[in-house]
Amino acid sequence: KFGFDHVYTTWWFITFILLFGISLLTCTFLQQLPSLKIAKRCQFFRTTNQFRLLSISTKLQHLPLTQLISRIKKNKYSIFQQKDIAYCYKGLIGRIAPIIVHFSMILILLGAIFGSLN
Repeated sequence: KFGFDHVYTTWWFITFILLFGISLLTCTFLQQLPSLKIAKRCQFFRTTNQFRLLSISTKLQHLPLTQLISRIKKNKYSIFQQKDIAYCYKGLIGRIAPIIVHFSMILILLGAIFGSLN
């Protein structure tokens, strides 16, 4: 009656897979892609008050910008620079990986649906 002898071809199994796939798609488009766009956007701070609002900030002793940038590069940060202002970030791949995983899982789910219908 419930199709336990042929689970992969039952209506409820395909429904669960479709619901899971829709959930993954909505998470990807509503959460992951916007956070990736925000992470890629360069936000140059122009005043010291903007830096003080950050959760982590420090005051540097008169260090030339070139030395500061070379120290930051040693810590494997990506750096964008405009004149005497620098923007550094780390870990953009951590924002891309969930999107790749979501699309991989959706492909597997589509393969499961295709396989169960044939």
